Amino acid sequence: MSAPKAAPVGTVKRYWSTLTAFACERMTKEEIAFVKALDARLTPEDLIEQQKIDADCNDCRHFKRGAMRKGLGVPCFEGHCLKLDKPTLAWPIQFSGHACFEHRREVHGI
Repeated sequence: MSAPKAAPVGTVKRYWSTLTAFACERMTKEEIAFVKALDARLTPEDLIEQQKIDADCNDCRHFKRGAMRKGLGVPCFEGHCLKLDKPTLAWPIQFSGHACFEHRREVHGI
């Protein structure tokens, strides 16, 4: 079994550190540094696995992204679910647990 591949140079790979933008006022400098160090160790496979656990429309292959909406400091995206044919909102790094979720980067039918 080969080691996980690191993200290519210049690739933005953040997951937990995106929270610091919204929670900065409540986090100490040490906590912010810890979260950034945690993200620095994540592989692209780690990010996808976390997105699968979240199962939010934001990372679903059936979500057609629309405009970004900002409210209370937490952005979300308006859009349309092509699977269920209905308007929906998608929230980055939020656990939604949608049973219909299929990750946008998964290969199906193999």
